Amino acid sequence: MARLRPLELVLAGLLTALPIVVFWYVWAQYALNVPKWDDHALKSFLSKLDATTGLAHKVLLFFSQHNEHRIAYDRFITWLDFIVAGKLDFRTLMIIGNLSLLCLAGIFAAILKKQPVAAPTPWVLFLPPVTFLLFNLSQWENMFWGMAALQNFTVALWLFWSIYALCYQNTLFTAVLMAVLATITSGNGLLIWPIGAVLLAQQMRWKQFGYWLGIAAACIGLYFWDYEKPKGNPTAQAGMSAIFKGWLAFNGAAGEALPLGDAFRISLLTGGFLVILTLFLLAQLARKSAKTPFSLEKAELLFIGAAFFLLGTAALVVRSRAGFGLELLITSRYKLYSLMLMVVLYVYGISKTRDWQQKAVGLTGFFYSAALCGFSYPAFLDDTIWWRQWMTTSQFNWTYTNNEPVSTIDAATARWIDNAPAFYDVFLNDLYKPAQGTPAPFISLKQANNQITISDTSFQNQTGKDANTYVLLRSPKRLYLYQTTPTLNSGRKARFGLAPVFGKGFTAQIAEAYLDTATYQLERLIVRIDGRIERHPTGQFIKAQFIGEKDIEKNW
Repeated sequence: MARLRPLELVLAGLLTALPIVVFWYVWAQYALNVPKWDDHALKSFLSKLDATTGLAHKVLLFFSQHNEHRIAYDRFITWLDFIVAGKLDFRTLMIIGNLSLLCLAGIFAAILKKQPVAAPTPWVLFLPPVTFLLFNLSQWENMFWGMAALQNFTVALWLFWSIYALCYQNTLFTAVLMAVLATITSGNGLLIWPIGAVLLAQQMRWKQFGYWLGIAAACIGLYFWDYEKPKGNPTAQAGMSAIFKGWLAFNGAAGEALPLGDAFRISLLTGGFLVILTLFLLAQLARKSAKTPFSLEKAELLFIGAAFFLLGTAALVVRSRAGFGLELLITSRYKLYSLMLMVVLYVYGISKTRDWQQKAVGLTGFFYSAALCGFSYPAFLDDTIWWRQWMTTSQFNWTYTNNEPVSTIDAATARWIDNAPAFYDVFLNDLYKPAQGTPAPFISLKQANNQITISDTSFQNQTGKDANTYVLLRSPKRLYLYQTTPTLNSGRKARFGLAPVFGKGFTAQIAEAYLDTATYQLERLIVRIDGRIERHPTGQFIKAQFIGEKDIEKNW
């Protein structure tokens, strides 16, 4: 192995750490301790656990179904957080989940370090592209969502760690432990069992192969014991052409961050390239194995296992979700698999090349990963801000349900979680008094199909985590607070981070299903980037008719 000069070590260390530091800084700016969607299931779990008697029944509750998954790991971390801190803090769940990315980077570092002794370039110089790809704002949905960070990031860690252990370690303990953890973290964790069987067979580790099959049978059997297909799952299906197209886009979803045009088209082209390259390399390894059985190297076996995990997960997700629109398949919560596919191809390329070819792979990987990471922040900052503001206003609406600034959260819920500090806390009492500012009606106000649509083109939006125009709905019974969606700056400079993310104007859509029946007076609330506020009456009213939300049957 080539010796590393001090300057090279410093440079490699700084470049490796840069995207990690930026990632965590942005997380600290925008993360909120507010439950989002399935996060409420974790709160419900704590309540059920408290009401359940008997140790056996409590243990079974950890392993009960959540949709089609077994999420015992998520529930254990939730329970542990409550026991240690006395309250459930969803930011803690995010932190633990996001740390899985750091552990993944560590495994890839270990793989790079295992280059042959004669490798001319120090392995650490090839590490920065790994962190640039794993740590960027393409991951915004998982990184700011407690349960999703625990489930989606961590299952990838357990499964990849198991594959690494199967390929680089002689003992089976670590591989089995990680495989079991993957199985009880998310449904796609089950993929590790057939993958592990193939990897052990390729290494002719027949005794361990037998143990693996026995443990796999037990784990899969227990997973589907008392299993019921979730009744609330939609049944929309897609044709084979749409599924194939969606599969390619899913695998290339990370390409959306690049400012090159239509998001789905870029994802489709990126996925096409990555899939073709992956299948080509797999075909090469298949020919090698057919010519000389059981001759694959450790790096080659790991590539096979990782490729089948990533492409297989893509197939499972696309098969179940493509019927609801292909755009859904490139959303942030799925981007980890596309990013990991890029990392796996890059690390495999480094491990299989030498001299100028290895340097070419390293430089290409560095410039591409740095560009993708850099472009991800202006590309997804608007989503990150919208997410924070949506959670903040949602917290307001379920906390203050009377016509006074007093929380109506029930005592049982208050036992498990505390409300997150919010921008409106400092002027909460004033919100319940009539606005005294100059009238500022919304330019467009429409109400149709149980949907209220508000739009305006006159206001220049500021870019800040709480800065925005909000809509306050006031009735004699209560207030509702809703954020608006600022209009994106359509200029190319904004995509390159050289101009403000937002331009003039905004829209807001409010579903009547979430409003009590009443006549509401609309008010414009402007929060400036420095925290100052303006309140303007609009002189506009809407009549809402509560129709009730469609109740989707849940198993949690």
